[in-house]
Amino acid sequence: MTETILKLYDYLRRHRLVGLVSFVVVTLLLTVSVLQLGYKEDIADFLPVDSNHHNALKVYQDISGANKIFAVFQYRDTTKRDADAMVTAVDAFVDEVQRADTAHIVQNMTSQVDLEKMTSVTNFVYQNIPYFLTEHDYARMDSALRSPGYVDKQLQQDKQMLMFPAGDILSDNIQRDPLNLFTPVVQKLQRSDTGLKYELYDGHIFSPDMQRAIVMIDSPYGASETENNTQLINMLQGCGKRVLAHAKNLDVHIIGGPVIAVGNASQIKSDSILSVIIAVTLIMALLLFTLRSVRNISLIVLSIAWGWLFAMGGLALFHDSVSIIVIGISSVILGIAVNYPLHFIAHLSHTPDKKRALREIVMPLLVGNVTTVGAFLALVPLQSVALRDLGLFSSFLLVGTIVFVLVYLPHITKETKEVKHTFLDRLSDISLENKPVFVAIVIVLTLVFGYFSFQTRFDANMSNINYMTDEQKEDMAYFQKMMTVNGGYQKVYAVTSDSTMDGALEKSQRLQPSLDRLVREKAVHDYSSCSQFVVSKAEQKRRLALWESFIERHKTELTTALRGAMQAEGFAPDSFNDYYSLLNKRYQSQQPAYFAPLTTTLFAGNISIDKVEGRYNIVNVLSVKDKDMQQVKAKLADKDCFSFDITSMNSAIANHLSSDFNYIGFACGLIVFLFLWLSFDNLELALLSFVPMAVSWLWILGIMSLCGMQFNIVNIILATFIFGQGDDYTIFMTEGSMYEYAYRRKMLASYKHSIIISALIMFIGIGTLIIARHPALHSLAEVTIAGMFSVVLMAYIFPPLIFNVLVKTRGTYRRRPLRLKNLAVMGYCAAVFFSQLITVYVLGFILFGLLPQSEKRRLWFRRYQQRLFLFDLRHIPGVRFRVEGITKETFGTASIIVCNHQSMLDSAVFMALSPKTILVSNSKVSRNRVIRKIYQWNGFITLDDKSAINDELVRDYIAHGYSLVVFPEGKRNDRSTISRFHKGAFLFAERYGLDIQPFIIHGLNVVLPRNSFQVFTGSIMVKGYERVRQDGHTTYSEMTSRVHAFYKEEYERLAREIETATYFAPLVEDRYCYKGVEIYRSVHKNIKRNDCFTRWIDTSESSSAVLIKNNDHGEFALLYALVHPSVLVTVLEEDESKRALLTYCAKGIADNLQVTDHVDMKEAGEAGIKIISL
Repeated sequence: MTETILKLYDYLRRHRLVGLVSFVVVTLLLTVSVLQLGYKEDIADFLPVDSNHHNALKVYQDISGANKIFAVFQYRDTTKRDADAMVTAVDAFVDEVQRADTAHIVQNMTSQVDLEKMTSVTNFVYQNIPYFLTEHDYARMDSALRSPGYVDKQLQQDKQMLMFPAGDILSDNIQRDPLNLFTPVVQKLQRSDTGLKYELYDGHIFSPDMQRAIVMIDSPYGASETENNTQLINMLQGCGKRVLAHAKNLDVHIIGGPVIAVGNASQIKSDSILSVIIAVTLIMALLLFTLRSVRNISLIVLSIAWGWLFAMGGLALFHDSVSIIVIGISSVILGIAVNYPLHFIAHLSHTPDKKRALREIVMPLLVGNVTTVGAFLALVPLQSVALRDLGLFSSFLLVGTIVFVLVYLPHITKETKEVKHTFLDRLSDISLENKPVFVAIVIVLTLVFGYFSFQTRFDANMSNINYMTDEQKEDMAYFQKMMTVNGGYQKVYAVTSDSTMDGALEKSQRLQPSLDRLVREKAVHDYSSCSQFVVSKAEQKRRLALWESFIERHKTELTTALRGAMQAEGFAPDSFNDYYSLLNKRYQSQQPAYFAPLTTTLFAGNISIDKVEGRYNIVNVLSVKDKDMQQVKAKLADKDCFSFDITSMNSAIANHLSSDFNYIGFACGLIVFLFLWLSFDNLELALLSFVPMAVSWLWILGIMSLCGMQFNIVNIILATFIFGQGDDYTIFMTEGSMYEYAYRRKMLASYKHSIIISALIMFIGIGTLIIARHPALHSLAEVTIAGMFSVVLMAYIFPPLIFNVLVKTRGTYRRRPLRLKNLAVMGYCAAVFFSQLITVYVLGFILFGLLPQSEKRRLWFRRYQQRLFLFDLRHIPGVRFRVEGITKETFGTASIIVCNHQSMLDSAVFMALSPKTILVSNSKVSRNRVIRKIYQWNGFITLDDKSAINDELVRDYIAHGYSLVVFPEGKRNDRSTISRFHKGAFLFAERYGLDIQPFIIHGLNVVLPRNSFQVFTGSIMVKGYERVRQDGHTTYSEMTSRVHAFYKEEYERLAREIETATYFAPLVEDRYCYKGVEIYRSVHKNIKRNDCFTRWIDTSESSSAVLIKNNDHGEFALLYALVHPSVLVTVLEEDESKRALLTYCAKGIADNLQVTDHVDMKEAGEAGIKIISL
């Protein structure tokens, strides 16, 4: 990818017009796309609810009075109660509002119970009674009319009631219903629940304790349109102040959902303005101090602006509209996007050459971008619409910014000279990973914070992130006490929904029998419904047919019998004209609008219309005890409706929020790790980059828990943001560590410099919200401060610390860096070895501890060990083990076995070859606590000094045909050579008259090097040779020299045969490991594609010097130098970076390789130097 970007850079540099035209065209297309995008503002989009809960939320907001504003009048001295004074103030307030409302915004203001409206509703019901009568009502009326003398008795009762003092009030009802047939239906209207407990005084609404008078006002804008509601509330507050000017002892509080929403918007605005002023001032000062260039600051702004345009245009491809709140939150994401131009421009101050700077910065920018975009895409599967949009918008923003930075920005920046900033440079030069005490403190704190991280909680209570004044909190608490509480009953809302009002009414009608059954079963105490009074057209026709049948059946009782009884009781002939008009009227089915006197008053809380979605909802409100809630909802589940209650809906939202919180944490972590793995193509580097993020997350959670902070629906968004920032920082630190490892040039300081600037920008940008009074904004700042501190600290410490562990040991670079695969093989081998060791101890304890010792048991014990070690050597993953040159004579009779010493496994090799071998070693081996006892059970010989030899024991071993194994080099040789031989083995052979049995081990020091915790892939060869006989004339000193010469010659021959290009390929790849993702990938593919260059390398070389024209990263030249150690290999490489890379890859393993940037080819040819160019 780096080469592709560089080729594009070169092309656009040569064809500037193409670059300009492409930029203009893409920008215009994005602009056109953005202009077609609509905007919306609905905070409910952030709630992670499914479709049913989303509909339930809309219904509840519609019927619960969320758009109501309350003007509450009360005495400043709460001990006073003067209802008349408050009534006067309320009336004055209503008059003042009516005068001030010139735009007629206030459409429904209620200060007292409107008796005339209630009377008109009653009149409407009486006049249209056939629409409201059900089978139960007709059964009741039939039963009454069939009773003997019912009409006479009822008129007598009517006459008596008219004689009471309240008879005037009842006269209207008696005139319309003299037989008391319809009044029970009208009385059902009184069951409608207002949701508030109140008292009436002179028709005005008071709180139950008569301390507050209340005026209710409906906002035509709902609760979320804060701009228009602000004007309405300002007008109401102005009216209140003018009224209080004449009532000094009173106070008025304007409260309600719209008021709180306006207060939140106002507080957010004021907090944001103050924070932005402070942040912009500090950030501009920081950028001017660090970059010292207005041009560079402008380019950073241009990069982010173009990325923002790209995001808006990209979002327009998926949606017709986008939430303004999402766009506002994008200011947080800009803190990540600013990293890309900032890192590039800041890097130019350290590397003025733009192409070289681009080469060095491409990979960390791309890897950071890919992983961060992946983290934000984790928001897309969430149920919250706004969070899904935020995930898409953030991803597009970061992609657009990185495209601009890599494609266009290099062509409009200028090559700059390095600028030194004393303060920031001092911070950049601090290497916290090299301070053991500090690292130990961090590790201890990580454990502490990790423990407390499990106590971090998610605050699902939305009210905790609302801003309310103390006055509003007190008033809202008071109103909550006024809410109706029916002895432990909770409200369950059963909702039928359809695209037409008629359909919704029809479904609700079919639901009524089920609700009646629940009441009979006492699962439901009572329920409020509009289904008796507002019905579908089909139900209207059915009821009107019942009405006509009823009239036909009881025509005599309803008319003739009534007139006779009227005369008998002395009623005037026209007393019941309204009643007769009702009977004689012709009725037909009506549209829902006909019933507006009911649907807009008493049943406004039972009907909800979603004009946006085009849905009509009929709401049945059930009173249910807590213990029966789940049972009722379960029985309603299979009906054509959905049900909810406020507690369960809040619980569902809380559960979704909590689940989303966990999902974001795990999903972001998993996605970032997978993208890191794919980007680095290396598990070790992925883990190295991921560990700081995981640790910083523990720190954040731990700090929040200890400081009493909680996540909420607002600051949870910062989870992905923190992952994104930490991702970028750790990737840059990882890339910087790899760069320094590859080229031995300082780079971390430059990257740290950029990280400091980026972190300070984010710390200032969001951290300034710590002064905010709004809880949501304040929580953002708290999490940002904890998060940025943790992320930067972990990025500073862990990437270089872990990287140094991978590539260094005791302050020097490892021959081969640590690889997880090799460590895993070592772990597997160790596990197998120690498990076998347990069986050996058990067997040894039985054979030599419990039973009498004998040579037969000892030999059996050794044979058991032989099978174990032979199995182990043949089953090391990735390692080929082979033995050559073994004959019957090799172990047939006693001899002195001599062998070169390469690894701690050398002893195991001979224990695996034959049970009749006795190891001779120094006292260090026999003192090893792990194998000391086994060493004794095997009867191996320990040599503390020459006088300590047990001559009798040795001769006994020889008599039984045992061979003594001695490593004449004395210590392990970590290089593939033969070291000086000590004479002890040959003195042994001379003393006891034994032949010398030579063995050579090859490859064991490569598979398991000295002081290594890794097992590398490779091959192990053990080769036996013909015995060297004792001739009685050659002294042990001469024998030592003779055998040593043989070993040197034979080992070189074996090395030439075995150490081919294929043999050294894993070593060469390891030398390029962790030196750049693309470098390692290129080297690996090149070696694999060319079959390890065997056709060019695995040849006999007669030249003493070779000149190689380098066309890759030097892997061919390094392989050539390793295979031909006696040939001086000169590599011609003009690129400075590649020269440094190859030089340090060859250092310590290929001393015969040198790299230069200039060679006189003519002189080289004349000197007979072989020239190779692939």
